[in-house]
Amino acid sequence: MASSDFNAEGLWTDEAIVAARIPREKVILQQRISRGGYGEVYVGTFNGQRVAIKMLLPETRKRIHSVNEFLAEVKLMASLEHPRIVEFIGVAWDSLTDLCAVSQFMKGGDIRALLNRCDNTGFDYTKVKIALHVAHALTYMHQFDPPIIHLDGLWGFSGTMTAGIGTSLWMAPEMMTGEKYDEKADIFSFGVASDLAILQLVMQGKLQVNFSEACSRVILELGMACVAIDPIARPTAAEALYQLQVALLNNSN
Repeated sequence: MASSDFNAEGLWTDEAIVAARIPREKVILQQRISRGGYGEVYVGTFNGQRVAIKMLLPETRKRIHSVNEFLAEVKLMASLEHPRIVEFIGVAWDSLTDLCAVSQFMKGGDIRALLNRCDNTGFDYTKVKIALHVAHALTYMHQFDPPIIHLDGLWGFSGTMTAGIGTSLWMAPEMMTGEKYDEKADIFSFGVASDLAILQLVMQGKLQVNFSEACSRVILELGMACVAIDPIARPTAAEALYQLQVALLNNSN
């Protein structure tokens, strides 16, 4: 970043950040595709390749604390390498106001769009395969010390944290009640997402998860285990992965 932008020490001098830096002039923003409380995402190009470009919100780009949180997440993204995790390409900046993280663009859309094309009744091979891929990624992330918590992909919030972050639709009970939580919060979110036709979720502070009657037995049993109120009672990502592998094997015979 321009030296005039900063009077305080920041992560932009970190070796991993410097190594991941790419030319800002080659990152071209085209269209904003999402916006949250922390940042926004654009589709654009880098060296002619279609990419996703993440940036801080304009009102937070001059806050050193926000910039360092963003760069901490960039550093984490740069350390991950797994076939089931979106590929990180690099981080670019000319000045504080145009800092951006560049990653692989998934042209097929998000998981919701993909799942909506699946059969919503009984055992759907594609849907279970998607769950298997997610479990692979979570198993990889949770093996780190400390475990990396997905939390809906929100920047700046990796690790063991307190409540107040995340989408309430997927939030584990311990997050909603303000308790400290760990990787088992991801397992709760995984359980919620395992069925397309969830009838009831977070209602007026009272958590209740119902799975549709059309849900396959294997997804129902795994989903119910994942959304246990007590985090200790939930399976690990590796255990969920194993159950899905067995389910796919049994249904392919």
